[in-house]
Amino acid sequence: MRRTLVVSVATVTLLAPAGVARAGAVAAPSVITGFTVATTALGTLRISGWLAAPGAQVAGKHLVLEAADASRRSWYVVSLPKAPVTKPDGSFTASYGFIAYPHGYYRVRFDGDDTVAAARSGEVRDTRADTRVRGWKASRHKIRKGSRVTFHGMLLQKSGTSWTPLKHQRVYIIGRMRGSKTWYWYARPKTNGKGVFKARFRVSRDTYFTFQYYGDRTHYTEVPTVETFVNVR
Repeated sequence: MRRTLVVSVATVTLLAPAGVARAGAVAAPSVITGFTVATTALGTLRISGWLAAPGAQVAGKHLVLEAADASRRSWYVVSLPKAPVTKPDGSFTASYGFIAYPHGYYRVRFDGDDTVAAARSGEVRDTRADTRVRGWKASRHKIRKGSRVTFHGMLLQKSGTSWTPLKHQRVYIIGRMRGSKTWYWYARPKTNGKGVFKARFRVSRDTYFTFQYYGDRTHYTEVPTVETFVNVR
C-alpha cells in the first residue's frame, strides 16, 4: 500500500536589519543644508546644520569637518575629539574647545553609506582672522635692579592670503617672576599704524616676559610660545 507524503513548504522572507540596505538597493540622494559656524577669539568652534535624504533614515550619521585658509587651494580634515553626528531629524550640532586648524573657510561632508548617498555642504567664511607677533624682543637681558627694559614687537593679521600689520590694537606685556606660576601684566601698549607696539618699564626681579593679544570679534587671540628672561643682578 502506497502512502502519500504531504510536505508543507513555508515561504520565508528575510528582512534586512534596520539601517542596512538590501542587496541591489540604491542609496537615497542626500544634501547638507543650513551649515553654520560660530567661533570665539580663543578658537572655540560650534557648528550646526542638517543632513536630508528623503525616504531614508538619517539618524546617527557621522560627519567630517574640513577647513582651508583664505586661498581655498587645499582643504584639510579637522581633527576633532568626537565627530559630529546627526539626530533623528538629520540635524547636527557640535561644540569644540581650542583645536588647531587653518582659519578661512569651513565645510562639512558625509561620506555616504548603503542607505544614504554622500553629500557636502556649502563653504562658510570664517569671521575671524589669525594673528601673530613678529620680532618680539627685549632691549636688555641682564640688568641691575630697577633698570628700565624696552619690549617691542609687531602684531600681524591674516585676513586674506598674506600677513599685514594690525593697527590700533592693545597688546599686553605680561610676566612671571622666577619660581612663580602667576602671570601679571606690566604694560598695555597699542599698536601704531604699522602694527608695532612698544613698552618701557623698570624690572626689579628675575622675570620671564611675553606678550598676549586677546583678539576681538574679528580676530583670534595670539597665544605666544616664547618667554624672554630678564636677569636682575
